[in-house]
This record gives sequence, C-alpha cells and structure tokens, in this order.
Amino acid sequence: MVILGILSTVGFAVFTSAQGRARDAKVAADFKMMQKMITQATIGGKYLKDITGSQCTICVCRYSDGVTNMTDPSQNATCVTRLNENWNKILNAGGYPNDSTPLPVDPYGNLYGWDENEGEIAAGWNPTGCENPDRISSAGPNHSFGEPTAYDDKNYSVHRSVCK
Repeated sequence: MVILGILSTVGFAVFTSAQGRARDAKVAADFKMMQKMITQATIGGKYLKDITGSQCTICVCRYSDGVTNMTDPSQNATCVTRLNENWNKILNAGGYPNDSTPLPVDPYGNLYGWDENEGEIAAGWNPTGCENPDRISSAGPNHSFGEPTAYDDKNYSVHRSVCK
C-alpha cells in the first residue's frame, strides 16, 4: 500500500511537470506567432504604438485598473474590445484582413496583451524611446495582468522595429 502511495505521488508530479512544460510551449509558440504579425506590421520603420494608436493596449486590462480576472466578462469587456480592435489594426498594417488570425488565448484562458513601449518617450526610464521594447504578455494562471501579490505574468520582448 505504501509503495502504491509513493508511485502515485511520483506519477502525479511527473504529470504536473509535463502539463507545465506543455503550457510553456504553447505560450512560446503564441508569442512567436504574435511577434511575426507585429514584425510584418512594422516593416518600413513604423512603431507599433503608431499602428495601434495606443502606448499601452494592455493598460486597461491590468489588476490596478480593476480587472482581477481576465476570464470574467463582467470585468474584462473594455479590455477584450480594445485588445481585439488593436489586434485587427496590427493585422491590417501587416496586410491581413480583420479576424484572419484571431488573437490567441493563452493556456489559462486569457487573451494575450501587449504594451507598446518602443518610441514612447518617458523621462527616466525611456528618454529616447529606445530603451524599452514593446512587450507581449500572458496574464498567467491567476488571470490577472500585474497582480502584485501573486505576480505570474509571462512576458516576451518584441524585436525592435525602429530602434536597432
């Protein structure tokens, strides 16, 4: 009986580890696809912020703005609308029709978000606009972008389009 308990504990740990690796692989593949779309859209030296018309698409989705659960429609309506509208702007700028490539959902059920940093001038942390790249993010398992007590967001820096 003790041996079965040990084996089931080990089996569960291996299974849980495999699930985590599979989730990480999906996030990496999604980031790569989104990077490709953003790169296509920014060909010719355009900043992502000029394409989307925003310096921080993800900002209306953050924990500090009251969105504590990205999968809760009562909290995320403004966020989801903005993400989808700006994703379609990225697709259009890259030569793709609206909704031809739906904005992907991370393994936790959240839409990905992004922060358009490149070209954004901010004294102290981005004085020339080239210090901080654009960033794609997953809210992670807690479904909240930037939740301070259990930060588990997954972030990916986008290759620079103008600043090299």
